[in-house]
Amino acid sequence: MYPQSTIPLGLCQCGCGQATKTASGTDRRRGWIKGQPLRFLHHHGSKLVLRTTIIRLCECGCGSPTERATRTNGGRGQIKGQPVHFLPGHAQRIGAVPPIERFWAKVDKNGPIPAHRPDLGPCWIWLGAKVTGGYGVIKTGFSTHKTRKQSLTHRFSWEVHFGPIPSATPFVLHKCDNPPCPNPGHLFLGTAADNTADMMAKGRQAFGGLAILVTPDDLTVF
Repeated sequence: MYPQSTIPLGLCQCGCGQATKTASGTDRRRGWIKGQPLRFLHHHGSKLVLRTTIIRLCECGCGSPTERATRTNGGRGQIKGQPVHFLPGHAQRIGAVPPIERFWAKVDKNGPIPAHRPDLGPCWIWLGAKVTGGYGVIKTGFSTHKTRKQSLTHRFSWEVHFGPIPSATPFVLHKCDNPPCPNPGHLFLGTAADNTADMMAKGRQAFGGLAILVTPDDLTVF
């Protein structure tokens, strides 16, 4: 028996959306009643069985069901009519190192102690890539899903330790005045005015740092 369907009578119950013909006679074995619409188009009954009995979840671990292959591809392990192993682009997630793990792999907590603020303790040294001004950067998200972004590491560190950055105070400033330092104890939030005042007060003397505005939308944490 076929499972209960919510598709209106008169449309093929396989889900293709096509209208069926009217039964020319009664055939109880096939479920035909003379004058009534057939349940399936020719050979479409097998499609329903395939769709309801074979379900494969994407093997990247996202939990979403995959689509059926439109053709057989031995190289990809695809068989026409059967679910594929991954959703488009999800195969690249296998073996990808999460941003948080890459972050800690590039952090050295034994940095210099700021001369003007020895009470803060040592800075953290960022061993990864940097941009103009000396700020550390880290890539987050997935390029195949257009969520790949380059984020400043001190902002990334703030969100990891304290949560989202409020829109009212979108700047993450350095108490230590050391641009690449991602030590959360050396960071504080502020407005554009706070950023300017902080720069002028410090005279950019210690490390030549200047906070850069990057909105919370520029950061994706997984």
